[in-house]
Amino acid sequence: MDLESEAVAVFKALKDRFSVRFPELATFELNSLQYAKVVLLLLLDEGGSNSALNTSRLNSTNTGGLPNATVMIISVTAATTNGRKLSENEFLLCREAAEMLVQMDSVRQAILKYIESQMESVAPNVSALVGVQVASQL
Repeated sequence: MDLESEAVAVFKALKDRFSVRFPELATFELNSLQYAKVVLLLLLDEGGSNSALNTSRLNSTNTGGLPNATVMIISVTAATTNGRKLSENEFLLCREAAEMLVQMDSVRQAILKYIESQMESVAPNVSALVGVQVASQL
């Protein structure tokens, strides 16, 4: 529960900060992991500066399973956005928040896997009724 509430807070902070650079991204229906992955991919460029959003690395595989059509729309919108360039501090904070969200998701997945592995012995009847994944989330 604490991990989820922290993730929500980090996601809100990331959206608030990154909306200065690419305000249209907030209009897409992205979950926090997808948003963080898109931000990381857009902020990566060869020169290390943040002058342009790099859309060349966006695809459905590395954006958390976004459909190709959504990835294409994000790419086109990023190329024509009216957002202002981020300061170096804002740039670093956005990258750090996005990386933190990706790490939080991997920790959450590891915790859920562990709980799922223990559900057969902890709650065998519930696991048999609704399945291990649902029982672990209950």
